[in-house]
Amino acid sequence: MMKLFSADSICYGWLYKQSYLYLQYGKYDSALVLLQALHGLLVNDIPVLKMLCYATAREKRYDLAQVYLAKLANNPAFEPAQWPHYYLLYSQVLHAVDESSRAQAMLAHYREQNSRQQSSQE
Repeated sequence: MMKLFSADSICYGWLYKQSYLYLQYGKYDSALVLLQALHGLLVNDIPVLKMLCYATAREKRYDLAQVYLAKLANNPAFEPAQWPHYYLLYSQVLHAVDESSRAQAMLAHYREQNSRQQSSQE
């Protein structure tokens, strides 16, 4: 007999949705706990890494945010052009840790990617 759902997939789905809701309501610390558990289960999952980047930045855990941003950038499945806010978020994190020149470079990448996206939509 074939199973339609596995316990694992239900667990992952619940963790993902609950984390997303916590982020939407500004409960970044609660989201971070669930996302770190989910990241332990799905190490290379792009949406989980994106949410981890966002949650750690909003929680002002800049050291950890840089780790997750680097993991995201080093993931071969991640394409920054598909999510230009990566550069904006990284710029904000770098600015918070007084790395102004790197923050400016990331902001320039964001502006470039954002203008490309707007041009392609017209």
